[in-house]
Amino acid sequence: MKKIINLVVLLFLFSCSHAQERRNSKSLTGNTKEDIIILLPKGQYHVDIIDKIEMDPKAQLLMQKLQAAVQKNPDWFIEQQRKVKTGEPLPYSKQLGLTKEEYEEFVNLPKNPNSLNMTKSSSETVAIKYSECKITFVGSGRLKVLDELSINLNELTAKFGKIELPKPESVNINTADNGLRSKWQGFSWRFEEAN
Repeated sequence: MKKIINLVVLLFLFSCSHAQERRNSKSLTGNTKEDIIILLPKGQYHVDIIDKIEMDPKAQLLMQKLQAAVQKNPDWFIEQQRKVKTGEPLPYSKQLGLTKEEYEEFVNLPKNPNSLNMTKSSSETVAIKYSECKITFVGSGRLKVLDELSINLNELTAKFGKIELPKPESVNINTADNGLRSKWQGFSWRFEEAN
C-alpha cells in the first residue's frame, strides 16, 4: 500500500481564498518560485476546509460495491495497485465487484460534475510566515498539522515534519467540471512510499 502526502489542497485553499484579490493584482507568471509567493502571500487567513465529499446515490452505490470487493480480497487489490502508475485507474476485472459498464461509470465519476461534490466541512485560520527563503505556517484547530510544513523557495522543496518532498508539479485545472466546481491553479508536492 502507498502512503501519499499531497499538498495540492493547501495551495488550492489559498489560491481560492485569494482568487478575487489576484484578479485585481498579479497573475501567475509560469515561474514556480514567483507563483508560490503569489499563491501564498504573507499574512493570517480564515480558510475553508473543503474535504467533505457528497455523492449522488448512483455514485454511492458504485463506491459501496467496490469497497465491498476490496474488503473481500485486499491483497489482490494492493497487488493490482502496484501494477499501475499513480493516478491511473486499474484495468477492469470482475474482482472489482462491478460490471464493466459500472466500472467505466465509476472511473469517469470525476468527469461528471453532478456525481461528486466537495463541500466545506469547517473553517480555521492559517498564518503564512516568511523568513529568508522559507515559508512556514501556523494553523489552528484541524490545520494545526500545517505547523510541521515548510517550503524552501531556493530549492523549491517542501518539508513535512521529517519528510522531504521533492520539487512540485504544476497543477492547472482549467474547467469547473470537477468536485470543487472551480477552475484553479497551484502546485503539488508528492511523497510516495510503498510498504
